[in-house]
Amino acid sequence: MYDLFDETSLRQALTPYIPAGETLLAGIHAVTLRVNRRRFARSDIYLGLTAGSLLVDECVERKHLTAFYGNDGDFCVRLPLAEIRRCAVRRAALGAVRCELTMRDGSFLALLLPKRGGPGGGMPRHGEYRDQIVERLRGLDRGRP
Repeated sequence: MYDLFDETSLRQALTPYIPAGETLLAGIHAVTLRVNRRRFARSDIYLGLTAGSLLVDECVERKHLTAFYGNDGDFCVRLPLAEIRRCAVRRAALGAVRCELTMRDGSFLALLLPKRGGPGGGMPRHGEYRDQIVERLRGLDRGRP
C-alpha cells in the first residue's frame, strides 16, 4: 500500500504517457470521486501535469476510468488542458482540495487532492506539486456552461 505514496512509482506509471516533447511538471497521489454520472467512483490515482495535459492513472483496481473510456489493461487517461471547459476548485475536509473538471465534450471528472502525500514520506514535494496543479487548473476555468 505504501508504494502508492512513492514518487518513483508515480514517475514509472506516468512517464510512458507523457506527450512527446513535454516533461512531467508535477505529479501527486489523488483520488477520483466521480467519473461522469457515477456517484461513487472512488479510486486511488496518480495525477500528473505537463505543459499541455493532465494525466490520470488509476493506481490499483483500474475499474472506473477503464470502464468509462472503454480501454482494457494498463493505461493512463490524457486530458488535454485545452479541452477543459470548466474547473471548479474548492476546499474539502482535512485541508484537501476538490477539483471538478468539465470537458468540452460534456464529460465530467471530480478529483480529491489530499493535503499530504500519504504515509511513509515517499512524496516529499506533494504539497508543492498539489499547489502547482491547482493553480494551473484554476487558470483554465473558461466559465460556466
